[in-house]
Amino acid sequence: MSLQSVVAIGMSWMVVWFGPSVAEPTGPYARTVSLDGGARVRLEMAAKSFEPPVGTPGPRVTLAAAIHVGDAEYYRELQAFLDAKPLVLYEGVRPAGTGVAGDVEIPEAERPAVTRQRLRYLAVALAKSKADGGGTPDSLEQLASSSDARLSALVRASMTDGWGRRFVYAIGQAEHPEAAYTLESLGADGVAGGLGADEDICWEDQPPLTEAELGVGSRGGVQRELARALGLVFQGDTMDHDRPNWRNSDMAIDQIRARVERAGGDAGVLLSMLDGSSFSARAAQVVLRIVSLNQTFVTLAKAALLDVVAVADAGSAAGSPSLRALMRVIVEDRNQVVVDDLAAAIREDPARSEIAIVYGGGHMPDLERRVMERLGYHHTNDIWFAAIDVDIASAGITPAQMESMRASIRRALGRVTTPTK
Repeated sequence: MSLQSVVAIGMSWMVVWFGPSVAEPTGPYARTVSLDGGARVRLEMAAKSFEPPVGTPGPRVTLAAAIHVGDAEYYRELQAFLDAKPLVLYEGVRPAGTGVAGDVEIPEAERPAVTRQRLRYLAVALAKSKADGGGTPDSLEQLASSSDARLSALVRASMTDGWGRRFVYAIGQAEHPEAAYTLESLGADGVAGGLGADEDICWEDQPPLTEAELGVGSRGGVQRELARALGLVFQGDTMDHDRPNWRNSDMAIDQIRARVERAGGDAGVLLSMLDGSSFSARAAQVVLRIVSLNQTFVTLAKAALLDVVAVADAGSAAGSPSLRALMRVIVEDRNQVVVDDLAAAIREDPARSEIAIVYGGGHMPDLERRVMERLGYHHTNDIWFAAIDVDIASAGITPAQMESMRASIRRALGRVTTPTK
């Protein structure tokens, strides 16, 4: 396979992964830096700080743009930077059924589906408890208390059905000797039995958990494979989100699917790409394994990745209507969740000195606009983190050769220039 073929296949999924932004930022959140006369090139990611309107009390807000694969040192520095903040709102698509809080009114027609989604998530959590050596808990409260901080919050959010009633959970039931536990909702009327909306919804009647739900298989899909192939690390394997000052601020996967479908798009394409189950994901993994066998290919691919990330927040959404619908949900709708959570956190504790938001760099232009327009914040300063450092000279590539290759990639991405320093 030629180098041109490798780059062409890689670009086809990297553009979809990082995605275009939907609004112009006041300045870039990613830039490339040429070092040592072009012998090295580095990707830097920004953390921008914003202050509330003059005379208005409120915390400083810091938007920390992240890339999901990078150098290990980058994640160590970013972790230390964020751990020092009083509150961190972080990106992390939640499991199906955990996206609707208990105090939010669920439309009547959606309550059975929400109930089934929550049943599935509780079944996943119970399976994880067993796999981790915890056995079958005596109660859902025990399941929540024995889980780590992040999973505990998700379990607690899933303990009620679509009608707001606690699921009926029991272990060692004589009438179900083959099952370790029973888990069910009593339907709209809250009474055993019934028809239609009143019918009980039982876990034993649902399709079995899939390998993807159980975390079997790729365990990270393309992103982990990309990190392994290029000698980088995956953010999810490196950063610790289970800190007292870290709070998840994102949508659930079923919410994303539903919104994309209502907008006329197909979320399955991207989601199956990222979890490694699609044909294109498997093809990308094969390409990455080939790349990893040759240090020159690795260096060229890392340099290509730098340009993909550096321009991902510099343009407007493009592509088919389906792709635009997908990206509106992936970027804009999720950003709205973050800004809503930010506004709630400010109301919760106006005296809090600072709130940081860490999300993928492609989210930041639109997220910045929302923070400035909705909350009246203004930009004050930037901090730059070295995310990926590429040693061109060690691979026997001249600066001129590298620049020619990067120029070709920028043209393929439909950009004229890349933000540089």
